[in-house]
Formats: sequence, structure tokens, C-alpha cells
Amino acid sequence: MTMPNGEDEKNLNQWTVRDVLVAMSGKGYPNYILKFITDVQTWMEDILSGEEMTENEKDILMPYLEEPFEVDMDNLFSRIEWAEQCADVIPSLHKPTGHDDAIVLALGPAQFEDGVRMAIDYASLFGRDVCQRVWLMSDSYMISDLLRYSAHIRTLFNQGIVFRFIMITPWGWTEIPVGDATRPGGRLNWRNLRKGSQETSNGNSSSGDDDRAH
Repeated sequence: MTMPNGEDEKNLNQWTVRDVLVAMSGKGYPNYILKFITDVQTWMEDILSGEEMTENEKDILMPYLEEPFEVDMDNLFSRIEWAEQCADVIPSLHKPTGHDDAIVLALGPAQFEDGVRMAIDYASLFGRDVCQRVWLMSDSYMISDLLRYSAHIRTLFNQGIVFRFIMITPWGWTEIPVGDATRPGGRLNWRNLRKGSQETSNGNSSSGDDDRAH
């Protein structure tokens, strides 16, 4: 690993947790994260095509739904239940088991702030002894909410907990930085693995390095 500012190995013990995370952050995505994103995208497409609703429900509800992805969440949870073998998924039908990674799912603009708050609460309280990285997955992006909690996110980062934000839509997804300290680097790149794209938002391969502190 290349040391920042020309530091050599003898100065490694002088690094802060922040230094290590800055050097290692934003280097790709675990395969289970890519599969999780694809499963959520597939569910979104099914919702938009009406496959998860009866014709009567579609005729009545779709013209009025401001947040169509709130429909049939039980179906989504059944599709992503497998991910609990790799990470603590929140919310979930089961109690978290204490993985290094946590996935917080917040679908719909009204749920975005709750998702940010759940991610912070889990990392700082409920999973504080084990959690090293939090993935916030959402179909929305509310910069005001992220700014409101930016100090909390920065504190977690300085304590060794990586905070990653993934925005997912039926047509693609990207990683959006949540602050200077946690930016993945490079320009954003809208991508869709279901269409065959293997390029990440920071230009690295999808099987990139682990960014957690060990």
C-alpha cells in the first residue's frame, strides 16, 4: 500500500485511522453488494411494469403513488434475504448477527432521512463493536439530510467506520460521495450491471480492494 505524503513503513505506527481509510477508501465493491444492487433494480423494474401488483391495484394506485417503490416491500425483503449471510441488512425481518458490513435500505424520498439516521445509529450504537462499513442504499438523494448529519458521518469515519452511499434506480446506479473525507474519488459514472457494465464509479474494477480497516 502506498503511503501518503511519502511516508515509509517505519512511520506506519503514526498513522491515524483516518489516514488508513483515506488511503484505502473507494476501491470497488464486494460481489455481494453488486448482486444486492441488481436484485433491488430487478424488483424496481417489476414494480414499474406492474408485475408485483394486480391489474386492479395498478389501475387504482399507480396514478397516485408518489413513491411507487414502497409497494410490496415484503416481496423485496424475500429477494434480498440471502444478503444477511454477508452483512447486517436494515431494516430486516431478522435480528442482525454482527457482520463487519451493514446495508441500510431507504426507498422513497420520505425514507431517506430515516435511512441516514438508521445507518448512523447502527454504526455508532447497535453495531459499534463490529461494524466497519455501512452501505446506505437509496433511490433518492437529499443533500440537505446528508449535510444535517455530516458531522456524525465524519465522526464515524474518524473512528474507523466507512460510510458509502449508493443511489439505485431501475436504469442504473452510482456511488455519491457523502463528504470530502469519504469521497470515492474521480467523477461519477452512471452504470448498470444488468446491461453488462463492469466499470465502477471511480474507474476501478468491481472486484476492487476492501476499504475496511483491519
